[in-house]
Amino acid sequence: MAFLKRVILTCRHFASVCFMATAAVLVVVTALCSSMMGANPDMCAGGVLDNGAPLSQPGPDLVISNMTCKVDGTNKPYNFDNVYILAGGTLQFENVTMDFYAANILVENNGVLQATGIGADNGGQVLTIHLYGSSTDPGITCKKLSNGTLVADVQCGVPNPLWGSNPGLAMHDMRYPQNFPAMPCNKAVLPGGVNDCFYQYEIFDTNDVTGAYFGHKVIALAYGGTIQMSGYKGAQGGDDGNPAVTGSSWMRLNATLNGGENSLTVTGMPADWQPNDNIVVSSTDYLPGHAEQLQISSVSGSTVILLGSVKNPHWGQTYSLDQVPAGIGPDPDPNATCSSGQKNCVDRRAAVGLLSRSIRIVSDGATAGSGLTGYYGGHTVVRQGFLSYQIQGVEFYQLGQGGSKGHYPVHFHMARQAPRTLTSKTHLPGTR
Repeated sequence: MAFLKRVILTCRHFASVCFMATAAVLVVVTALCSSMMGANPDMCAGGVLDNGAPLSQPGPDLVISNMTCKVDGTNKPYNFDNVYILAGGTLQFENVTMDFYAANILVENNGVLQATGIGADNGGQVLTIHLYGSSTDPGITCKKLSNGTLVADVQCGVPNPLWGSNPGLAMHDMRYPQNFPAMPCNKAVLPGGVNDCFYQYEIFDTNDVTGAYFGHKVIALAYGGTIQMSGYKGAQGGDDGNPAVTGSSWMRLNATLNGGENSLTVTGMPADWQPNDNIVVSSTDYLPGHAEQLQISSVSGSTVILLGSVKNPHWGQTYSLDQVPAGIGPDPDPNATCSSGQKNCVDRRAAVGLLSRSIRIVSDGATAGSGLTGYYGGHTVVRQGFLSYQIQGVEFYQLGQGGSKGHYPVHFHMARQAPRTLTSKTHLPGTR
């Protein structure tokens, strides 16, 4: 019995075969692994989602289709292996502080991953999605339901005519007509009203399993899928048409720091900056290492009281150009607000950025809750034909896979023309 338990715990880390010393044992273990890997996924029946499994145990696959499953924190923490959202299914996170662990999350055709309004009204709620797994795990593959059974889908929800519309043209050989007129392609209307050529997906990582179009340890968005994430903290205000109006994601330092201070003043009113939040003050000299991370004790108006003190000098005034003759030097900046007594200036003040966010996507270790060591973090991949990708106020922490090409915190992988896309007021600390 102890032997079987060890086998079961080992099965998850192998693509299709569990290696043992003798041929007789190999047959038994392979059958055991195959049945366990495909059997008994958690088929969400709608309503409130269960917890999957305790963090001390391997989590089951989660399948959501044709209904909405709410993650409301009742059963936190949540622990699953592969999460499949497809065929009219929605995984909806409520505005509750919680941790959700998954090896991979794949949003397929007509599936929706939704986490909106997290931390609303400065409530302080934080949703943390942990991606776990090792480099030897197989990549996630697309699925579909056939008579209620989850089966492989090598076309990843792409309709037959579209999947075969440009045969023989690999993704890395895509040609744009304006640059390569000798390589025409067959265009079609893709989700979101995009009129473009579609190219079949290819295996993302060399030597991975068939149909693994997204890699390992990933949040993936495929054809016809939607991801909507919006966190409150750090995403308030701002004007994309006026760089002087930064909103709450970052502000300018409004008084020079010499080092040793336990407070600082910014240009705005950081209403969603709260105690224990992390901020960064940029360097204003020639040493990038003089940028420093600080933690907030409290906020009063535009004054931020710190836990601890400032170590390095940071410039907090604009540089006057009043003595520069007309026609020399930079043109006046209509968006600049000069320091007192200045009429024309250059803004060289330090930036003070809020690092904390209400939604966090973080890298975990090889198993759920084990903590990341080394450089094999998670990543996110968006592939051609997706319906909608809206990300605002999200932190991507320690994502990336050790410098591997194509394994980035946010990656539009050969998505070509794209519909309804937003990535705003996010930040990527500790990128691998």
